[in-house]
Amino acid sequence: MSQLQLLIIRQYASIESDFIYERHNDLFNSDKTPVQWSDNSELSSIVIGREIARIIDRNLVLQERVKKIVAYLIRENVDSSFVREMTRMAGLPVSVMLRWLTLIEHGFMSQ
Repeated sequence: MSQLQLLIIRQYASIESDFIYERHNDLFNSDKTPVQWSDNSELSSIVIGREIARIIDRNLVLQERVKKIVAYLIRENVDSSFVREMTRMAGLPVSVMLRWLTLIEHGFMSQ
């Protein structure tokens, strides 16, 4: 994962707030505050997962591959070089990286 990809996860909800509210309004209260996500990164992660699901909606083989990859990364935890690299690049704890991956998976699976 590149610095740019990490930056997108961190800032996507701020940059695309109107789009997110319009297409994913179930994630917000009536006052436009997120229902349960603690920060923009978490909201971004779930929306990115949902958008990935929409993009690959008609490709069942790719859907299964994405599911397997994300589940593998979450399951491998700190043993995953990908998660370790995310942690190193972001300067955040493994628990945060795993939370983002879990929310991406949740968003993907909820579509």
